[in-house]
Amino acid sequence: MTQIAHSIGSLDALRATGSQLVELEDKMIAVFCLGERVLAIEERCSHRAGPLSEGKVVDGRVVCPWHGSEFEISTGDVKNGPAKRCLKTHTVEIRQGEVFIKVNPEAPT
Repeated sequence: MTQIAHSIGSLDALRATGSQLVELEDKMIAVFCLGERVLAIEERCSHRAGPLSEGKVVDGRVVCPWHGSEFEISTGDVKNGPAKRCLKTHTVEIRQGEVFIKVNPEAPT
């Protein structure tokens, strides 16, 4: 199955906010701008569904604002609980200053 690259706006706008919540293909996705890198991960923490796009980002990890679980944004790996399940990541492409996301079809809704 071919993945569709969805435009979510300009790289400059994402840089200004640092993170963005988007809904693509019925999936909620948190998008983070980390310096020159843009990464996308499931929006909901695997512990109690906290909103990761509202979490604090420290050293490439996002901290869930509800219970403090930490996830490596680039891989979705749990780095600190109480969460136990890793999160799915999504492919990000930058084209002429615009950010595109390819949704991982295996990511939860």
